[in-house]
Amino acid sequence: MSNKIVIAVIAVIVLVLGILVFLNLNRETSPVTEPASSNTFGTGEELVLVEAYSLGCPACADYHPILKEIRQEYADKITFQAVHFPLTVNFGNARAGHRAVEAAARQGKFWEMHDILFERRDLWTAQHTDQPIPQIETFAEELGLDLEQFRQDFQSAAINDVINRDERYLKEVKGVSSTPTFFINGRRIASTRLNSVDAARQTLNEFLGIETETEETAEPAGDGQPDGAEDTGTEN
Repeated sequence: MSNKIVIAVIAVIVLVLGILVFLNLNRETSPVTEPASSNTFGTGEELVLVEAYSLGCPACADYHPILKEIRQEYADKITFQAVHFPLTVNFGNARAGHRAVEAAARQGKFWEMHDILFERRDLWTAQHTDQPIPQIETFAEELGLDLEQFRQDFQSAAINDVINRDERYLKEVKGVSSTPTFFINGRRIASTRLNSVDAARQTLNEFLGIETETEETAEPAGDGQPDGAEDTGTEN
């Protein structure tokens, strides 16, 4: 092979690598204005309740049964959205859990996997095992997922990118640093306003303008939002 051919081949390789690096850097630094994931529940159009959550977070696990009941009860009034924020400090297996729910979402089973991972966290979280994937795969089988497809999606760069962009959105746009963090129509609300089923009903009913049967509806704040809502960024 002549020197000219060798030089031409090297030039092509360098060009291709340069393009790949450029595309990767552009993807990582491009502005993030909304979550990359699209995991929603419910059909309501008036309110969107967003949870920034980590599957490894004990506090998120405590809120899970409350939110699960509420999302079923208010499914026709509200859209619920789960946005990835996998805290890995002290919760080392969290990212594996988030990869799993996104892989399950590719087969239409996001919420089913989401619920299993919270409800059986003693089987896969870092406090209990340093090998979470085999257990997570048993959950995938239980949900009737195509296991080979699940494995491919679980390892894919595309899913990792979705999780990373969700994290960037929450940090850079919404100022999130811990979980769970909640937003209603883009406004942060105190987590204490959702820390029981009754409290969550009261809060959501206030935003919807519905008076609860169990206690008097609170007067809205001066900006037209219920007390406890604070504006922290661009509305969703």
